[in-house]
Amino acid sequence: MMVLYFGCWGQAGHFMFGPGGRHVPNERRATPWPSHDAVLCPGYVDAYDNGPQVEGEAAIHHKDGWTALCFWDRSVGGCNAGFYAEGTYGAVEMIQIAREHYPTVWERFPFEVRVVSRPTDVRNCVQVCPICGREGFGAILDGWAHDPPGWFSKDGVRACSVACVTKGPPASPAPAEVT
Repeated sequence: MMVLYFGCWGQAGHFMFGPGGRHVPNERRATPWPSHDAVLCPGYVDAYDNGPQVEGEAAIHHKDGWTALCFWDRSVGGCNAGFYAEGTYGAVEMIQIAREHYPTVWERFPFEVRVVSRPTDVRNCVQVCPICGREGFGAILDGWAHDPPGWFSKDGVRACSVACVTKGPPASPAPAEVT
């Protein structure tokens, strides 16, 4: 079973790590989630406007045969932590897996980690760029959707890059000529 950790390891800076603190290259492709930095934590809205960020309040997610356990972790500055495991696990199992695979990281948490569910929690949904097809996360809070981090909106089109939003939506095919 592959278990990965996203967060700070001994110093500030969020990165994806494997066992023993080995840096994982291509972290956007290491798990089914293309973004890891806080987007799966409870209360996340966008990079600049977040809801409550309570240490240890965790969210658990399942996607494509993986489980993610993500929470706010202020043990190394203003950071967050994410543990990702191949397989589908519940909260208790996932906490145990994270503890066993990353004991030195887990030891620095001065708080209890618990999965929470509040009506005000942000729900993340996958957004697909209508221009190039790239996937990203959008956050939904009380019915309001926000652009995923690094995405842009123009004239009602939400796209993954300035280049895509500038291109605009793909042109509709011209109607067939009737003879």
